[in-house]
Amino acid sequence: MTITFYCTCGQHVSADQADAGRRAICPRCRQPVVVPSMKAPAPVILERPPLSVQTIKPISPFADPEPVSIAVPKSIGYQVVLVDETCSVPIGFPKQGYPLKKEEPVAESRDVDRELEEILGHRQMQRLRRPWYRRPRPQIERNGLECMAYPFRAFGLVSVLAISLTISSLLNLILLFTDFDVLDYGQLFFWGVLGLATFGYLCGFLHCTLQAGATGDAARVRWPGADIRLVLRSVAAVAISFLAGPIVFALAALWFWLQAGELTWLDSLLLWEQGLAAFLLWLLVYTSVLVNDRLSAVSPAGVLDVAVRLGWRLLPIGLSASLIFFVHACWILFVLETRVNEPAAGFMLLLFFWGSFLSCLTFLVRWLGVSWYHRNRQLEATKETPPAASLAPQGQ
Repeated sequence: MTITFYCTCGQHVSADQADAGRRAICPRCRQPVVVPSMKAPAPVILERPPLSVQTIKPISPFADPEPVSIAVPKSIGYQVVLVDETCSVPIGFPKQGYPLKKEEPVAESRDVDRELEEILGHRQMQRLRRPWYRRPRPQIERNGLECMAYPFRAFGLVSVLAISLTISSLLNLILLFTDFDVLDYGQLFFWGVLGLATFGYLCGFLHCTLQAGATGDAARVRWPGADIRLVLRSVAAVAISFLAGPIVFALAALWFWLQAGELTWLDSLLLWEQGLAAFLLWLLVYTSVLVNDRLSAVSPAGVLDVAVRLGWRLLPIGLSASLIFFVHACWILFVLETRVNEPAAGFMLLLFFWGSFLSCLTFLVRWLGVSWYHRNRQLEATKETPPAASLAPQGQ
C-alpha cells in the first residue's frame, strides 16, 4: 500500500507502507522528511468548560431595558471556534493546551545520508546537500577572444571531421598517382561516398555554428545529427556561395598559376591576393545566406546589406581570416612536398593541418554569427520610437 503526503516545501510525494516512520530524501528540496504512519491518531477528548447562565427577568414595557446575559464560557482563556449541530451551546478549546494530534514516535531508521554517500560519492553528496547549486548557464560570447574557446567546446566533432578529411585527402592523393586501369570501382565508390558525407557534415556543422551564434544560442554545441535535409541545405549554401562570386577569383588564381611557369616573388604575391580575395568573399557571401536563411541572399544587394550592417566588425575578422589563410596555405604546400618524401610524417602533418584549419574556420564562423547577433541587439536598443502626434488647439 502507498502512503501519500506533502513535504514542508509543498511537494506531493508517496512512499511504501513498509517505510512508515523512516526518513527519506525529498526529490524536490533534497531535505530529509519522515514518512508518516497509516495508523489512526488517538482520539482527543475535549472537556466542555462550565457555563455560567443567568435567568432572564421579566420587565415592564415602560421600564428601561437592562442587559441580558447569555450562556458563554466562564474562563476567558477559551476561544469560541465551533458550534454544535443544535446551535445552542458554543464549544471552545484552550489556546495553549495539549495538542489535538499526538506525535507518533519515530522508528529507528538506518543512516540514509551515509548510505547515499557510499553510493553517490562524497562530491555528489555535497551537491545534493546544497539545493541552491546550479551549473552556470553559458553566456553568448561578446568578442572574438571569447569565440576562440568555441572550437575547444566542439573538440570532439572537430577531431572526427579532421580524421575523416585526412583519410579522404590521402585517398585522393593516392588516386592521382594510380593507373585507372587497376582501380577497383567498388572501393572507389565507397571512398567517394565517405568523402562526400564528411564534406556534407562539415558544411552542416558550420551552418549550425553560424546560425547558433547569430541567434544568441550558447547552451550547447549544435550539429546536424541525423537531419539529412539540413546537410543538403548546408552543402547547397556552401556551393552557391562559392559560385556566386568567389569562383571568379579562384579560377583566375588557378589559370595564373598554370600559365606563369616559374613564379617570382611578385607572381606569388598576386597569386596569394587572388586566393585571399576568393576566401574572404566566400565568407561574406556565406554569412549573408545563413543569417537571412535564404539562398537568394547571394545577390550583391544582400551581401552589401550584411557588410554595411556589420560595419567595422568586418575589419578584425578579415585580418584574422587573412592570417589563417596565409598560414594554412603555406602549411598545405609543405605537407604536399613532405608527403612524397616521407609518408608517415606527411600523414601526421596532414592530420594536424585539417585539425587546425577546421578549428580556425569554426572560430571565424562563430565570430561572424556572434557579431551579427550583437549588432542586431544594438540596433534594436537604439531604435527610436515615432514621436506622438501633437494636438493643436481649435479656435472658438
